Amino acid sequence: MTQAKVDFKYRETTYTIECLSTDKMEDVCKKLAEKIGKDLNLLDFLYLDDPLKGELTFEETLKIKKEEPKP
Repeated sequence: MTQAKVDFKYRETTYTIECLSTDKMEDVCKKLAEKIGKDLNLLDFLYLDDPLKGELTFEETLKIKKEEPKP
């Protein structure tokens, strides 16, 4: 297991959440919600302009690539 850091931008402020590479993203998002004092269900999380898949681990999320538009 490798230590990792996730940077979230919320209302023009960047928050860094420490986690393990094997942590589920939904758990990382919960940590952010607690840190900023917001209800998790009222927040939207995006990665590469698409909804973040909470069931994936941090490591799996990093493997997602943005598809280039086809000509």
